[in-house]
Amino acid sequence: MIRHTHEGAKYRGSSVRTMLRLTVLALALHIPPLCGLGGAFAQSIDQIAKSDPLIITGAIGTQNTFYHSSMGNDGRAKLSNTLYANLNISFYGINMPFSFYLSNGTTSWSYPQFSLSMSPSWHDWTLHLGERSMSFSNYVYNSPFYGVGLEYGGHNIRFGAFYGRLKRAISDDPTDPAARSPQYARFGWGFKVGYGTGKNYIDLFVFKAKDRFGSIDEYWQNSIVPQENLAIGVKGRVSLFKHFSLTANAATSLFTYDTRAAGVPDSIIGKWGKLFDAKYTSNSRFAGDAALNYSMRNFNLSLQYKYVQPQYATLGTGYVSNNYSSFGLGTNLSLFRGRVTVNGNFSHQQDNLSGDQLYTTKGLVYNGALNWRVSNSLNLNAAYNGYRQLQTDGLAQVTDSSKVDRLMHSLTSSANYNFQTDELLHGIGVSYNFSKNLDRNILTRGAGDVTTHAIGTNYSLNVDPWEMAFNVAYNHQRSKNSSGNFTTNMWSFGTGRAFLKNKDLHLDASLSYAINEAQGTKTNTFGGFLSSSYSIKEVHQFGLSAGYNNYKQTFTYAENSATTKNWDVNVSFNYSYTFTLLEIKRKVKEK
Repeated sequence: MIRHTHEGAKYRGSSVRTMLRLTVLALALHIPPLCGLGGAFAQSIDQIAKSDPLIITGAIGTQNTFYHSSMGNDGRAKLSNTLYANLNISFYGINMPFSFYLSNGTTSWSYPQFSLSMSPSWHDWTLHLGERSMSFSNYVYNSPFYGVGLEYGGHNIRFGAFYGRLKRAISDDPTDPAARSPQYARFGWGFKVGYGTGKNYIDLFVFKAKDRFGSIDEYWQNSIVPQENLAIGVKGRVSLFKHFSLTANAATSLFTYDTRAAGVPDSIIGKWGKLFDAKYTSNSRFAGDAALNYSMRNFNLSLQYKYVQPQYATLGTGYVSNNYSSFGLGTNLSLFRGRVTVNGNFSHQQDNLSGDQLYTTKGLVYNGALNWRVSNSLNLNAAYNGYRQLQTDGLAQVTDSSKVDRLMHSLTSSANYNFQTDELLHGIGVSYNFSKNLDRNILTRGAGDVTTHAIGTNYSLNVDPWEMAFNVAYNHQRSKNSSGNFTTNMWSFGTGRAFLKNKDLHLDASLSYAINEAQGTKTNTFGGFLSSSYSIKEVHQFGLSAGYNNYKQTFTYAENSATTKNWDVNVSFNYSYTFTLLEIKRKVKEK
């Protein structure tokens, strides 16, 4: 027994050393190592020690559906059958999922995609290996990398750095009709350092990335261009006096759209030439935001400004909304020990910052909301949203025929009341929504206006002696535009109950009826749905459901009318069995 334990320890030590060698070699060659797992694996060392050594679980099941419509199934199979099986092996918290899927003659098989992804930690240090990510400024970098990184987070001082592959090269055979869109292999590094706590702090971020030109076939090199980027950002917060604070987040991005272009002489770019290989396709852009905040116990006020230059981009953030500035004010108020909360926001937005667009678009956004918890049973809510969009001159002069001038309003309100007796629990809800979209162009005023009113009511009842629930609802919506009126009325009813001693059997039923009217066309729809589920020892799950819809349309033209009737039916049966093949639990020492 002692010899077996010693040999096992020797084997495990050899495996760990082999895994580390493969990992280091893979990171050096920029290829996925043959260890770890494709699923997200980011456990600290102490978490791994607390995980169970080995657990093997799985599930098998089937899903079967029958569908038929009087109008034809429109390409949909009348009978569809699915058989599936899943198996998951958990080794010290690392999950290895396997799955098999068979549906109407089509099969698929999936297994763990082996790649390293872990972030072990020790005290204030964290090591990132494989496919990981690190927190940077949102203007600089926010995408994952495949490589190595290190972070330190002390009380006041923090820093981090990483290097790795940001994108894998895609270079399919050019003669393949199903060839994927090509992309260069992209590698990058990042560094960050910060000082301070939550009230007062400053953080500096540096990020650089470059596409590898020779990573794809020469055929594809003519269709896409390799790019390079250097981004530097700073973010911080300063507390002023007792209730004020100032926050800021800004970045500069040096971006080359084609690294094959001629280089800019060092005499022009200066000291930046040591960090960035500037080309005549390079540009420098700025993005940033700042806010002045005032905070008290029950009141907050924030004055915000944001500015993003045209064509601002980095290779670490994907697409960034650019070419706009915004100025806004936001507030939040809490009254009566939190029973009433009020918040509001107002902002002005504008694009065409460089002035090279034909037109300039301006927008005013304003909204407010009120929540009043009258009692533990009654809750009231109201909210208003408004938006004004206006187009002004740019390089070209705006004419009355093309000018965009729109005004949109939206108002929502709701009330919910719940009360309980000895054996009954009641719930009543009422809601109202109003929206108006106005076209304020002089020549087209009213042509594109849309006004909508929507009212909803619902009542729910839980009967404890019967262990049964009921729900009734009514919804009405009416929209009006230059073409006419559109009206919808819908009634619905639902109920459900659990049976047997352990409530293993559940039955649910619902009915709905709707009337739609639009432009001389009237549609009536009636539907019913039944479902049941049964569980045996929580491992066998059975499900059977059926639905039926009957709808008819009436067309009216002049003094003539015609009616069409159609229906469809849907029946499904499901079964699943979950199991545990092996379970080796971690031994917990008794105190």
